[in-house]
Amino acid sequence: VMAAAWLCLMGRLSARRLAKAAFVRLGPAIPLALAALIAASLVPAEAVTVRVISVGQGDSILISKGGSFHMLVHTGPGFPGGTAAEDRILPALRSIGVGGIDVLALTHPHSDHTSGLEELASGLDIGMTLVAEGDLETAGKAKLAGLDPVFIRKGGLIESEGLAIESVNGVPFSSSTDDANEPSMVLMVEYMGHRAILCADAGGLFEAGYDSGPVAFLKVGHHGSSTSSSKEFLEGLGADYAAISVGTNFYGHPSAETVARIETAGASWMRT
Repeated sequence: VMAAAWLCLMGRLSARRLAKAAFVRLGPAIPLALAALIAASLVPAEAVTVRVISVGQGDSILISKGGSFHMLVHTGPGFPGGTAAEDRILPALRSIGVGGIDVLALTHPHSDHTSGLEELASGLDIGMTLVAEGDLETAGKAKLAGLDPVFIRKGGLIESEGLAIESVNGVPFSSSTDDANEPSMVLMVEYMGHRAILCADAGGLFEAGYDSGPVAFLKVGHHGSSTSSSKEFLEGLGADYAAISVGTNFYGHPSAETVARIETAGASWMRT
């Protein structure tokens, strides 16, 4: 039964052919063949995980589909004498056996999300580097680290065997404003009907235009700042779980008002 189930799952044996063989040739062994088919249908699909890495006052998130696909979102902050990329992210990836990433997503140029690019590039095999359309500052940082940035706009999609990661923030980067938070690349992760949204540092302007429906998991925007996670946005998401990536800071993150709104919306929340 286990052997038949494994062969069906790996595509080396046709479940339809196995069923035909069971009914035409096996006679009394039909229950065994049916058990094999049921076992094959119950074997779980390759797991997708979203890990929020503890990097202090900054962001770094690893999206993995088994061992076949890895996407790193943000590279964390710098520290006196070092960076989160070198001191925390690379050791964390090595500890779970990740020696390379298929996609690196840099959501916006602030240093608590883009520090340590050089260390990361020298210590890790990196495939594609994604930058939000119009974010020339982040693209420049990527190029200085020897990376080749590719711009992505709202609706842009990364796919890997059933896993879909979509850019969902249409607020444009503009040279006329210093606010790089609102146009941050916001990513929607979807797999087998389950969805997670990673809000980078986006706030009220993005949230007011959000139209992508409910999610199971929310990476809270802007480290739990009071300018993000509005009541209406949280109610529309209906998330079961929320994570706040935060460290020691002088900004009051996460804001007590934001935490209260998350709790009122019914989400269980965690912080790094």
